[in-house]
Amino acid sequence: MKMNSNMKSMNTPRRLTLLAVLSTVALAHASHAQHFAMPDDPDLKNGMMAGEPCESIPRATTSFGSATQDGWLYVMGGYTGRPHDYHREGQSSAFYRINLYDLTRIEMLKNDQGMQSCPLESWNGKIIRTGGLVAENAPGETEHLVSLKSVHAFDTETMTWSPLPDMPSGRSSHDTAVVGDTLYVFGGWNLDANNDSRDWYSDIWMLDLADPESGWTSKEVPFERRALASVAIDGKILVIGGMTSERGPTDKVVLYDPTTDTWTDAPGFPSQAFGVAADNAQGKVIASAADGAVYAWAPTDTEWTELGAFTFPRFFHQMAADHNGDVLAIGGISRGMRPSAIERLPIGTLDTEEAIVKHWQIPTPSDAKNRQAFFMRDGWVYMFGGNNSTGQHDFEEENFLAEGYKMNLATMTWRKCSEYPMPRQSIQTLMSDDMTTGFALGGFGYGNDAAHTHVEGCTYDFKTDSWNVSGPHLPVSRSQFGLAQNGDEYWVFGGLDYDPRREEGDQFRHLEEVMMADTGEGDETFTDSGITLPNTRRAFGGVTVGDKYYMIGGMTDDFELVPPCDVFDFNTRTWSEIAPPERTRLSPEAVVIDGNIFIAGGMSQKADGSGIEPNKSLEMYDTETGEWSMVVEELPFALRHITMMPYRGQLLVFSSHESPSNMAHVVLINPFKVMPDRMRLSQSDD
Repeated sequence: MKMNSNMKSMNTPRRLTLLAVLSTVALAHASHAQHFAMPDDPDLKNGMMAGEPCESIPRATTSFGSATQDGWLYVMGGYTGRPHDYHREGQSSAFYRINLYDLTRIEMLKNDQGMQSCPLESWNGKIIRTGGLVAENAPGETEHLVSLKSVHAFDTETMTWSPLPDMPSGRSSHDTAVVGDTLYVFGGWNLDANNDSRDWYSDIWMLDLADPESGWTSKEVPFERRALASVAIDGKILVIGGMTSERGPTDKVVLYDPTTDTWTDAPGFPSQAFGVAADNAQGKVIASAADGAVYAWAPTDTEWTELGAFTFPRFFHQMAADHNGDVLAIGGISRGMRPSAIERLPIGTLDTEEAIVKHWQIPTPSDAKNRQAFFMRDGWVYMFGGNNSTGQHDFEEENFLAEGYKMNLATMTWRKCSEYPMPRQSIQTLMSDDMTTGFALGGFGYGNDAAHTHVEGCTYDFKTDSWNVSGPHLPVSRSQFGLAQNGDEYWVFGGLDYDPRREEGDQFRHLEEVMMADTGEGDETFTDSGITLPNTRRAFGGVTVGDKYYMIGGMTDDFELVPPCDVFDFNTRTWSEIAPPERTRLSPEAVVIDGNIFIAGGMSQKADGSGIEPNKSLEMYDTETGEWSMVVEELPFALRHITMMPYRGQLLVFSSHESPSNMAHVVLINPFKVMPDRMRLSQSDD
C-alpha cells in the first residue's frame, strides 16, 4: 500500500479529488440517472485567489435560477431533496433577493410554485423566468416530471408577476440570454411524463421582450445540449459546455452572433463543463464548473485564463458579478453536499498585502478537546480518537477516546464513522496516493493500568469505513513524533517513548534513532535506519518538501525548546540546518503549500522569559529563498491545540480545545499576500 503524508507531512499541497465516479444531479430518465467521471481539482498556484466564504443563502439549493439587477441578486426555485429522487416537496418555491452591497440583507419575494431548472434574466427593470421543471409526484411515488412552457416577468418596482407568451413547448435544463430587447433560449429538453417523452432541442427560441405579442421565433443550432451556460457579451452570446444528446459531458464552447446569425467555435472550456455556471464580469465571461476552478474569457482571447478556485467546488450552481466586479458563487452541489455559503472571488477589489482569514465557531458531536488524528479526503475532515479534557496532563483511562467523526467542509456538518481500534491520542497519519486508504501510527493511550506510548499501525478504508490493525508497527512505542513518506518508504523521526511503569529516571526516553519501513518490499514493521537525529526532539512540526524533511521547533530531552531547524535529505541521507522562525515553538503545526512551509499554533517563550504562552501567529518559510516571513500576526483564537491542513491552496485550521461546551473553531486562511497582475481584470483590460 503506497501512502503519502497527510496534512502534517506533504510533498506538495494536496488538491483534493472529487469522487472518481459521481452521479449527475440532472435527469437522464425518470427511471435512471447518468454517471460520468468527475474531474480532479485544479492546482491553485502560489498567489492565486481562493474563494472567500461569506454569508449564506436561506437554504442550500441546486438547479435554480438567478439574475442581478440594480444592486440585487434575484434567486428563484431549485431542488433541495436527495439527488435522483425527485418529488414536489423537494422543489423550492423560494424567490428572494440578496443585496449585493450587503449580503446579509435578504428579502423574500412572492412566488407560489415550486420548480427547478428555471433560468432568470434581467431586462428593463424586470426579471424574466423562462420554463423550468416541476415534479407532480409526492415523495415515494413514481416520478412524474414535466417541463414548463410558461414565461413570466417580475416587475422589480411593483413587486408583481405578469405572464408573457408561452414557449411553443416545455423546456428545462436550458439557459437563456438577453441581447438588446431579445430573449434567447438555448439547449435543454422537454420532459413530459404525461406522454412518456423526452425530446432534446436543436434550435433556439427568441422572443422580442419589447413586443412580446409578436410571439416566438426559432432557428436551428449546431448542437443538442442541456445543463449548459449561456452568457451575453459584446452583443454576442457564448454557449458553454453541458451534456450532449449522446449522453456525455462536453467542454465545447461556441459563440453566437445574432446580427449575422452565425456560429463560431471558441476555445474549449479547460475542465469538464457539465452543470457549469457563468456570468459577465468586467467585460469578460467568468465561468466555473465541478472542479471549482474559475476561468475568464473575452472575444479577443485565444484561450481561457485561470483566475483562481472556489473553496467549495460545485456544479449546478449560479455565478454573479457584484457591484465591484467580484464574482460570487451561489448554491449548487459539492461532493454530494449542498453548500449554503456564498463565496466571493475578489477579482475586482482585492488589492491587499494581508492574508484573508475567515473564522467560524461550530458545534461538534465529538467529546475530543485536543490531540485527535486527522485525515482529509474529498472535502471531508475525518477525526479519530483524542483526549476529552482541556487539561494538559489528564491521562486517566476515561480521558482517552476512540470515537470517529467526519465533517463536510461545504456544509460544516458532521457524520459519525467507525471508531479507532483503541482509545488513543497523538496518533500520526498518512494518506495513500489514491486517497482510498489512511495509515495511523503510534500515539498515547491507556493500557495495563497506565497511560503510555504505543506501537500499533492501523489502516483505514474510506470506502468501507473500517479499521484494520495491520501495521507496519513500531519496534519501540512512540508519541509526538514525525511521520513522513519518500517513495515506498515510511520514515519516523524523533518522538518520545514514555512508560510510567519503568524505574524513575527511565520513564521518559527521547528517541534519537530514525526508523524506516520499506512498504514496497512488504515490510510489516519499522526498523532502525542507522540514522540519528542531530538534535533530540519531540512535539515538533515536521513536513516533507521534495526529497527533504524539515523539523521545526519541539522539545529536547531536558525539556527545553529546540531552536535549530534540522533538514534531512532522503537521497544523500545527510542533515543540514535552516534559519529558525521568529519564535521557537513547542507543538507547532506545519504544512506545505507550493513549496512554502507554514507554521502555526503551539507554545512559545514569553518575552520576559517567565514561561510559555500560546503563539497566535502564522509564519511562512520560503524553501527557495531560505527566508521566514510573518503572514498573520494574530489569528482569531488562542492556538494551544490545533490541527492545520492544506485545502485547495488555503490553510484550514481546526481546534476543539473549548471547555466545557462541544464547540470547534474552523479557520480558513488564504496566506498569499500578492495577487498576480493578470488577475486584476480592471487594471489589465481597461
